[in-house]
Amino acid sequence: MANIKYFGKLRTLCGKNEDRIAAHSLTELLRAIQKSYGKEAKEAAKASLITVDGDKVLSIRKTALTDDAKVSFYPI
Repeated sequence: MANIKYFGKLRTLCGKNEDRIAAHSLTELLRAIQKSYGKEAKEAAKASLITVDGDKVLSIRKTALTDDAKVSFYPI
């Protein structure tokens, strides 16, 4: 399960600072966020600066996640 950290508006929409979600890719993670927290949360996540294990994500579609990935969503 990926370890997720929410900041800004996304934190408010999700109602929590952290989460653990099973996902093998960032695309799958965004779908899980939408399913759990709604379309507005998914859109806020996509509009964020996203990091995986401390590295900035350049392509949501091409980003795979390991079981212990640390994903953060920062407002921009």
